[in-house]
Amino acid sequence: MSLGLTLTRMPTMSGFMTCGPLWAQRCGSQVFYPGVCAGVSPLFKPQPAFSPAVQTCGGPMDIVIVLDGSNSIYPWTPINDFLKKLLPTLDIGPQSTSVIQYAVSAQFEFKLNTFKTKAEVLSAALGITQIQWGFHQDNGGRPGAAKVMVVVTDGESHDEAFRDTVIGECEKEKIRRFGIAVLGYYIRNNIDTKNLIAEIKSIASLPTENYFFNVSEEAALSSIAEALGDRIFNIEGTGKEGENFQMQMSQVGFSAHYSSKTDVMMLGAVGAYAWSGTVVHQRGQRANIFPLSAFERTLQDRNHSSLLGYSVTTLSDGQAEYFVAGAPRSNHSGQVIVYTVTPSKQVTVMDSERGKQIGSYFGSVLCPLDVDNDGTSDILLVGAPMFMNDLKREQGRRILGSKFDFMMQYFGRSLDGYGDMNDDTIPDISDSADFVNSISLRVDIGLQNPDANPVLDVFSQTAWDFSLPFAIDCGSDGVCVSDLVLSVKTGTEVPSAGSVLVSCNNREISFEVLVKNNKENAYSAQILVTYSKNLFYASVTSPSDGKEVKCTSTTQSGELACQVGYPALEKDQEVRLMALACQVGYPALEKDQEAKSDGKEESPADNRVDITIPVRYDAEIIMTRESNINFYVVDETKKVQTSVKTLDDIGPEFNFSLRGGSVSCDSALVDPLKIGAKPHKAFFSMESLRGIHRLDCWNVKCQAVKCIIKDMRVKDVYFVNVTTRIWNGTFASATFQTIELTANTEIVTSQPDLLIIAHKKMPFGFFQRKYKQLQEVAGYREENGRTD
Repeated sequence: MSLGLTLTRMPTMSGFMTCGPLWAQRCGSQVFYPGVCAGVSPLFKPQPAFSPAVQTCGGPMDIVIVLDGSNSIYPWTPINDFLKKLLPTLDIGPQSTSVIQYAVSAQFEFKLNTFKTKAEVLSAALGITQIQWGFHQDNGGRPGAAKVMVVVTDGESHDEAFRDTVIGECEKEKIRRFGIAVLGYYIRNNIDTKNLIAEIKSIASLPTENYFFNVSEEAALSSIAEALGDRIFNIEGTGKEGENFQMQMSQVGFSAHYSSKTDVMMLGAVGAYAWSGTVVHQRGQRANIFPLSAFERTLQDRNHSSLLGYSVTTLSDGQAEYFVAGAPRSNHSGQVIVYTVTPSKQVTVMDSERGKQIGSYFGSVLCPLDVDNDGTSDILLVGAPMFMNDLKREQGRRILGSKFDFMMQYFGRSLDGYGDMNDDTIPDISDSADFVNSISLRVDIGLQNPDANPVLDVFSQTAWDFSLPFAIDCGSDGVCVSDLVLSVKTGTEVPSAGSVLVSCNNREISFEVLVKNNKENAYSAQILVTYSKNLFYASVTSPSDGKEVKCTSTTQSGELACQVGYPALEKDQEVRLMALACQVGYPALEKDQEAKSDGKEESPADNRVDITIPVRYDAEIIMTRESNINFYVVDETKKVQTSVKTLDDIGPEFNFSLRGGSVSCDSALVDPLKIGAKPHKAFFSMESLRGIHRLDCWNVKCQAVKCIIKDMRVKDVYFVNVTTRIWNGTFASATFQTIELTANTEIVTSQPDLLIIAHKKMPFGFFQRKYKQLQEVAGYREENGRTD
């Protein structure tokens, strides 16, 4: 349970309090970490323990997975892969699992009570081939169990009239529903996905963003399995129908501070609200746990990983007392929040300060100082132990701190300003740091009041020195001359010739980096990487041989510093690592890499590698179409209209709408005859269209309308609505039976060398037939006894 990880003074009982933030609580097969604290008397007698975040365990859970087994799901293998990745994340045993597959009708692949172990369920699921209510007790449903349904489909239903009734029954039975829309069939056939997405969203429980997923193709299903499993795990862990983890993993007591002025024990809870963190105020036997909303607006952390409560303390202006909490991972750079609490237990944030460097862990330690002992806090020291100095070393930093010996690292890992060590009436600060070449520590013991009990033996030792040195092996001259050789290879996703095509499914580029030292030890060896703005550092895979590699990225400047072979890369030693990066949006990727150390370098020329990779970007624009008619019959028995006074005199209206992506179009072709403003005389000639099946821009003269779509935003929908008229007289005067009229659309970009549009052409068309000829053909077939 890590009891003793946190210690804080308790003046009211002349003792101290200790906490074990990893104290565990088991609920069924789930293990939570609410944390526990207890006071300790001056005689080291433990007081009754308390745990403000201890949980009420939830019950069992029944999970039904509903699979669309229709022919449009193709191939079926990704469905098995999805189940293979999802099922291991479920705690089968307390959770019963069933799979139902439907096409024309529904069938059970296995019921809730068919299997008892995860291995049995997984084996059965992987054997499912494509081809009632799953929670009923006849199918293994358990009274009182939480109910979860996962629906996977790629098409709209044919019984929409029953949907509201069925959803109402699900709500009545408290069935939480995850809806997964597979868009592959629609995209492959250029079908608008709007209605499918809307229907699956209506099936999913609320809030929709927690229960709805969509993937572009069947193969992408496995990419969401882990996130889906986590959300189902949350439902079981909370027992509150889909509510995310609140205090189950809170680790209350990770930090602690007692406010004597308000008689409040502040307890940090870094794991609360999915690691966003919070602070618990304990007064006597009553605990006030602040909700996520209390600090959410100030933290502004979408990733919910701020670790608020990593450190806690108080400040005083002589009258009022202010509570302070550190969140070292807030927006990756750290944050300190100053707040007060109203009598109604509401939090009011008074001030906040963010760290200046990503990864510095700003706010991990807090130390207030009252320099002149007037009851007012004069200085707040804030530790940032991972702060990188100009040499890219993790030197550490404090507010009001300055540069120290370059051999020191992680300065500000811990701070304390409680006592006056040298009796000069000014509080002294004790700080911790690590040293590169040696670690030395001196401990002095003395009595704050020598005239009071207890007493020290006059002959007892009062000081101890500790050190852990290691030698710098640089030969007899004491000067390290290394020979670092750096080589870099791109991953298989980079072709040997041509450019890399970047899309939503292909956004990573990997680099295999190898640094080798051919001569004397290279101390503090580093790989420094500078990359262009269209890259951002994602991760580094450490070497398989266990060599330590630590990397720190500075997003603002596009730099990455990796410490390799710490403290020294020895002779003939090499380190191989994989660095991953993601593209954003410029014509070429540029990545400069350099190896260096604290010593002299014999051959600097082979320490640097510059890489430039040309890239092209898939615009991922999906164009769909709609039109008002698909078939039109020309009635040649009606008189051809040659005097055109209105648009209706021309012929039928053909409307089509392009959905692809503010829009401005050429107006020169819009009503060039000014119909309605003046009459127009039309002339039509007899012509034969027999043997011609289609009229398009390949065999007739076409006019083009150009529309410019500006500033297209991600996931926005744009429309181009076009209204045309068909010259009825042209076709009434022509000889044909059936003919197809086609208009073509094409979407292009002003940067074709950079942006690729995969599906940029789309035809619009409809069929025309002659009414009189249809009658003649029908009569001919009837006379000759033909029905085809």
